[in-house]
Amino acid sequence: MPGFQTKGAIEIPLENFGGRVTEMAATDIPDGVSPDEQDNTFRPGAVLTRPSLQRVLLNGPPNTTVTYQKSFVTPTGAIKNLYLFSNGS
Repeated sequence: MPGFQTKGAIEIPLENFGGRVTEMAATDIPDGVSPDEQDNTFRPGAVLTRPSLQRVLLNGPPNTTVTYQKSFVTPTGAIKNLYLFSNGS
């Protein structure tokens, strides 16, 4: 990334920017591909975040963390989300 420096980092060229390869063990895949690219979309010459992902929790209780999250679909197709926070809410 232009303008971004990490101490001790070196630039490594990547000749092939592939996609998701699930037919091989993760330790055997070639450079430029990944065994798990579930949240990316690949187009010729571009990599994008998968469409339709969106933030569902805008504001939680202050000074807490999410300790559990579960989503389920009702018989009508509505998605319901349950969040448990570190303060017990």
